[in-house]
Amino acid sequence: MDELIGRLATKAGIDDAVAEKTIGIMLDFLRSEGPSDKVQDLIDNIPGAETAIAASSNGGGLATLMGGGLMAAGTKLMALGLGMTEMLRREQPLAVVVVDAAPVRNAPYGGASAAATVPAGGALLVGRRYGAWREVHRGDGIHGWVLDSEIAGL
Repeated sequence: MDELIGRLATKAGIDDAVAEKTIGIMLDFLRSEGPSDKVQDLIDNIPGAETAIAASSNGGGLATLMGGGLMAAGTKLMALGLGMTEMLRREQPLAVVVVDAAPVRNAPYGGASAAATVPAGGALLVGRRYGAWREVHRGDGIHGWVLDSEIAGL
């Protein structure tokens, strides 16, 4: 979780506390709107995820009136002081691995050799799309392609 918080804080130009709450909001959104089994597996495999989700709860307010979903998540993010500019400011989208382990392949096809494997909850910067594949990289030198179904954008 600390790696994810740090990357988001750096890329979005926000402090760590806001980044943690932002991640909590997005994980809570994924929990309510995404495939429950995959999202819960993701949350269970990220140490500190439940704490971040709990920290992001604000006990109601305008987000509750929005009825949940994307509008409520956006309202909660704006309540943190993040306007659309900050939400979209990242130079590249950030995603996390939502399967037990995602092989990062050298080319966008299943037969390509895996250059590395990123565990559940691992953060990735996401680039271009090629069919069902997304180009990804990390600051530690990992670069390649993963199936889009193996990651969730933040």
